Amino acid sequence: MRRGGREERIDFPYPDAGFGGGALALSPSERLLLFSYFSGQSEEAYRLISTEPQLRELGSCPYLFGEAASYAFSPDEQTMLMALPASCTPWEKDHLQEDRSGNLFLDFGLLRLHRVVDDVATQHSLRVYFEEAWEPDSDDYDPDLQPEIDNEGSVTITLPWGRVKLAAPISDIVELRAGRPRG
Repeated sequence: MRRGGREERIDFPYPDAGFGGGALALSPSERLLLFSYFSGQSEEAYRLISTEPQLRELGSCPYLFGEAASYAFSPDEQTMLMALPASCTPWEKDHLQEDRSGNLFLDFGLLRLHRVVDDVATQHSLRVYFEEAWEPDSDDYDPDLQPEIDNEGSVTITLPWGRVKLAAPISDIVELRAGRPRG
């Protein structure tokens, strides 16, 4: 990074699972830099970097199973959100599992909330329940979950059937129904 006529650099070790590519994104205030990257083997990771007063790592996430991660910062930039679907392609009926009660579900992906101030992260599984007759519309599937997070920790994501808001605190396993939250 070049700033004020001087160049700043931060080095990271080569990831154990390889490196398929990555991207850089600045937070709205430009005080935080997100380096998100993927292995090319359905794994995503990130490193969170402070840009002030100089480049330094604030936290990171090792490779997690999933594809097409999308990210958001809370308005106060105290929390960063990673929304990671298990796949960047629409699911098929053979991806469905059955719980102990005989209900069909899909482990859709996960949310990772990373508190910047103290480098504490939590992960929350997204489990989607389906009615037997429900069929996903693969023509409209977009793996970008368009995440948003507010200062209270509530998260909004876009799922194939529309926007869903999850109030804080978010449970370890978030149960959703195709089309509406379960409950």
